[in-house]
Amino acid sequence: GLGGQGGQGAALIGLGAGGAGGAGGATVVGLGGNGGDGGDGGGLFSIGVGGDGGNAGNGAMPANGGNGGNAGVIANGSFAPSFVGFGGNGGNGVNGGTGGSGGILFGANGANGPS
Repeated sequence: GLGGQGGQGAALIGLGAGGAGGAGGATVVGLGGNGGDGGDGGGLFSIGVGGDGGNAGNGAMPANGGNGGNAGVIANGSFAPSFVGFGGNGGNGVNGGTGGSGGILFGANGANGPS
């Protein structure tokens, strides 16, 4: 599977760093799912760092592992660091579930499909 896209950095008198994209799943016979996208960093007199996208599940014949969840977009902080959560990982196996999107904490992992 393909890795997710990194998030965008954005800043207004602050620092913004996008999260890293999640890793793609390993190829067995089917293809692994795609990694989730990193969250966007944003700052307003603050430091903003987007969460990382979830990792994809591993593929199983004949279907694909689930996609990693996307990381949540960061909220602007006022003179304080602000962070968002990480996307959940995609499920393994046939038709593995998609990972949940990151919020304040962590996105839920996708359910595993049958092997």
